[in-house]
Amino acid sequence: MKRLLHLALSIALIITCHKSEASFYYFRHYQVDEGLLHNNVTAIVQDKLGFIWIGTRAGLNRYDGYTFRSYFPDKAKVGSNYIKALRTDGQGNIWIGTTSGVFKMNPATEQIALVAALANFNVKDMLPDSKGNLWIVAAGALHKFDPQKGTTRTYNIRVAAIEIDAADNLWIATVQGQFRLLKASTHQISDLDVGPLPQTGNRNITKLRLVKNYLFVGTTYGIFKIDLNKRICHNILLKDFKGTEIFVRDIVAAVNKELCYVASESGLYIYNLGTQQITHVKNTS
Repeated sequence: MKRLLHLALSIALIITCHKSEASFYYFRHYQVDEGLLHNNVTAIVQDKLGFIWIGTRAGLNRYDGYTFRSYFPDKAKVGSNYIKALRTDGQGNIWIGTTSGVFKMNPATEQIALVAALANFNVKDMLPDSKGNLWIVAAGALHKFDPQKGTTRTYNIRVAAIEIDAADNLWIATVQGQFRLLKASTHQISDLDVGPLPQTGNRNITKLRLVKNYLFVGTTYGIFKIDLNKRICHNILLKDFKGTEIFVRDIVAAVNKELCYVASESGLYIYNLGTQQITHVKNTS
């Protein structure tokens, strides 16, 4: 676990150098000794100014490329500084999801305030839409928070992971391994006819990511790709070279949408959509 969490931080700071057909990846690891509040990194986001914000079990760090600065959302210690999710919205605000509530931070003033309507939420993930709403997965349920009105709407659906498309439609993976679509215009939820992923025992979906016409699905037992045009599911990678099942933590698409970076308990993988090749990235520094 510790190796993965260090890797998660390295993904945001990775330097890639190309020479001929070879690619060399250099990693620099940061821990408590370098200024992190905790070695267990749980979330990373970059703001409009280029600062990297890092959520940990003990609070929030900001990295400027040289040093780490520490912040504690729950200064009154009425809840927890254990951060589970970090997101930025269109106004540049940073939303901080913890195990005991959601906080909103203005990076310009560095003021952090607890969102009263979300004070007791044990957050798993959050996503803002283009209208400024915040979609939250907490305690297995789905919630929509409207910051302008200060209201929250809860949907009666057990959610494992979510993703938002360009039209603000919400793609949902349920804890039962099924897929649903919540239309932004009507708020109606419909089933996606792609069939459930193969599951055995206590195995879960951990992450959804839309890339072009594909829905990438990260699970505790591998990564899958659903062709949304053909409604066909493909296995991308189920086990590492040791035969251990791939536990996916995050999926990030490159700017050109040609590559997907997959953070897992087995390390970092890069999937090329054009060639359908997957590469296990190793530290060559």
